[in-house]
Amino acid sequence: MSAINSKQTPSTSRPEPGADVQTFKQTITQIDQTSQEAFDLIELISDLLICASESTKFHTNPRLLRNALQAIHSIAVDAQNTINCLAEDVGCNYSESSHLVFDRFPQAVEPLTGRGVE
Repeated sequence: MSAINSKQTPSTSRPEPGADVQTFKQTITQIDQTSQEAFDLIELISDLLICASESTKFHTNPRLLRNALQAIHSIAVDAQNTINCLAEDVGCNYSESSHLVFDRFPQAVEPLTGRGVE
């Protein structure tokens, strides 16, 4: 029997050619779902804050704003971690450290304000 016609055992066989595509499609769908849920929640919280800010009593309760910002932060961190894990699972995660953006922030602000950010 030639090597071309021989069958591989399941332990040494390669996945079907479309399996990677299917995995990527499922991962992209999960990433899309996660991002939509997170952005919908952030939009809802910001809409509530906008409505609340129109009340004269809004400024007497700074805890409301702090709690809303903490909720937005938590939603963003959870979504970022979930999306990053999903991307890592298929070997497609972004690897540049986000601190590079923040390292350039003071230089970006200086022309606008005339001074850097301490």
